Parts: sequence; structure tokens; C-alpha cells
Amino acid sequence: LKTGEDLNKVAGYVSLVDESGGIDHIEGLQEHENDDIYEKAIAIIEKYFGCDDAQEDENLAPVVSGNTFAFGVDATKAEGEAAPSFNFADQPQMAFNFAT
Repeated sequence: LKTGEDLNKVAGYVSLVDESGGIDHIEGLQEHENDDIYEKAIAIIEKYFGCDDAQEDENLAPVVSGNTFAFGVDATKAEGEAAPSFNFADQPQMAFNFAT
């Protein structure tokens, strides 16, 4: 990744690391007992693989419309027809039993 930075080809190197499963290995280093390795792993992820927090948070809360909740999806499709949704009011009302 540092070499990619030096050659102004970071995106290509980031893709190679991602495709080879390198991000999983770097994320695994966040659980390392050595604090220096933990800190370096976080720094690499934030610098090269970080995402925009606003973009990530936009889908956390559901869009509520009456008894309908939409999680992480647009309320309408591109063609203007309604996207599939789940309506709690349409579900049968019965008691929940852990014993069954």
C-alpha cells in the first residue's frame, strides 16, 4: 500500500489487497495482544479502506411509514413502483412460546 502511494497507484494496490482477502487479515490484527500492532492495523484500515461514516449511518434507522418499516432500502424502485416491504399489521397476532 505504501508502494502504491509512492507510485500514485493506491487504488490498484487497495483492490489487490481486498481481492486477496488481505482486509480480513488486517482486521484480525486488531485483536492482537501487542498494542503497537493493533494501532497500526487500525491506522491502515482507516487510511486505505475507511468509509464515509455518514454513508454508513444512513441505513441504520428504518424509514417508518404507518405500520411499515424499511431498513437500508430506498422506499421506491427506479421505475416508480413501490419496493417490497414488511407490514407488521398483516401478520397473525399470537403469543410467543419458547417451549415449542
